[in-house]
Amino acid sequence: MKLLFKFTNLTLACLLAISVSAQIEKTKTLEKDYPVQHDQRLYIGHRGGKVQLLPSNDGQVHIKGTIKVKADDESNAVLALNNMDIRASQSGNEININSDRNIKNWITVLNKSTITFESGDKAKNIRDVDMVLEVRIPDNLAVIEVKNKYDPIYVDQNIKGQLRIEQYDSEVRVADCTGPFTLNLKYGEATLGNVNDLSMEIYDSDITYKSARHLSGNLKYSDVKGGDLSQLTLETYDSEFRFGNIAGPVKITDKYSSYEMGNLGDLTFDGYECNLTIGDAKSFTGKSKYGEYHFKHIGNMDLESSYEDEYTGDRIDRLKVNSKYGEYKINTVGTELIFPESYEDEITLERFEKLTRLEMNAKYLELKCNQTSGDFTVTADAKYSEIELPSRTQIRLRDKENSQLKLEATVGGTSGKATFNCYECDITLN
Repeated sequence: MKLLFKFTNLTLACLLAISVSAQIEKTKTLEKDYPVQHDQRLYIGHRGGKVQLLPSNDGQVHIKGTIKVKADDESNAVLALNNMDIRASQSGNEININSDRNIKNWITVLNKSTITFESGDKAKNIRDVDMVLEVRIPDNLAVIEVKNKYDPIYVDQNIKGQLRIEQYDSEVRVADCTGPFTLNLKYGEATLGNVNDLSMEIYDSDITYKSARHLSGNLKYSDVKGGDLSQLTLETYDSEFRFGNIAGPVKITDKYSSYEMGNLGDLTFDGYECNLTIGDAKSFTGKSKYGEYHFKHIGNMDLESSYEDEYTGDRIDRLKVNSKYGEYKINTVGTELIFPESYEDEITLERFEKLTRLEMNAKYLELKCNQTSGDFTVTADAKYSEIELPSRTQIRLRDKENSQLKLEATVGGTSGKATFNCYECDITLN
């Protein structure tokens, strides 16, 4: 039995070796050169292999397209090769490159494929088909557009003009692009160098970039990582983002995503069940539900609405928000804390640096500040509430009847003002 088993394996190995050695490879090549016209535009529509854009040394466009077919016999390899083509043409300021596989049906069994072409031809015992396109270009083309599926797009030339890439289920690599860059990517991965203006339509993909001026677009189920920016404008869903510092405006509309960013300019954020972690921000406006926010320092935070959110930070100079079920843990508030509408919020401050304006129109509020500095007056109209003020407070009026409290007081002076209109609140200013 052992001898028979060894003989069978040896026979199988020999047959496989014969099969591999008997494979036929046939190749067809397109080579064309074009001078560059004024406002030159290059359009590439490819399928079936890699597209690579490389630097041109003489200022012209050089095209090399190679089709390789591997089959068990020459007749089927030639038949398949004759049905496929890579074509290039120039008309005015446009160069067009297109690959035509002309495949109607492709069935693979045990690493051998039967391909039916649009012509009706049927090539059998096909082992592999590869269509590789290499284009050498100068860096000053006005427009470059590349489309591909299932195989990589590599742009290894720095691009000064407009770049448009559409890719599906494969890789994109771009060196540097100082012109407008549009990236449409689904189920892919993009590695980008230094880009200027990048507009994205991204679905279930991973993006990394070195640096950028302006990023914008729509993203779902994706992951984006990169360095510093000048501006950011995104609509996002269930994604992860990690950016450096962003000097200019940041505008984000999001659901279910996580953001980590450095120091920001002006932030406008419309979020739903998201997580945001930043360094410093000049301002923060927008609205949120079910979010979690972490920050170092925000200059002016003015939110249209906040619902069941959590905020944790080191410092806010000014905070104004309409809030429900919120939790605020802030080390330092600078001068103003304003809640035009507050319902069942919890606010914990380590320090109010210099109270100039404190306004609370609240129900079921818990507010505690461990160190309240500044000179201010206090006016309160509260029901079922407890209000505790600093020890240096001078009470001018205190009237409590049927759980309704009216209070007027001065804390050190009159330069600031604290106003409370409360129902069942617990307020402590130490």
